[in-house]
Amino acid sequence: MSQLQDAIIQSTYLPEEDKAEALEQVKALAEAGKNPQESTKQKTAKTAITMLKGILTGLPAVASLVEAGNKLLPAISKLFGLG
Repeated sequence: MSQLQDAIIQSTYLPEEDKAEALEQVKALAEAGKNPQESTKQKTAKTAITMLKGILTGLPAVASLVEAGNKLLPAISKLFGLG
């Protein structure tokens, strides 16, 4: 989670409003990760992952945040049994 958070903070492609939203979603994932098998936590995680993917979609493929997201989001999904 910290790698994804760092990539969001360091991104020069994301407007501040999108950064704040993305960081909020990472926070939700971290909270849900405390009990990843609980169904409400899985739903929270799924929503957060979907929102993060949506935020990343508008960025250029060369953005380090896109690279981090493509690497980390599938692993996070697997943690919650979503992928």
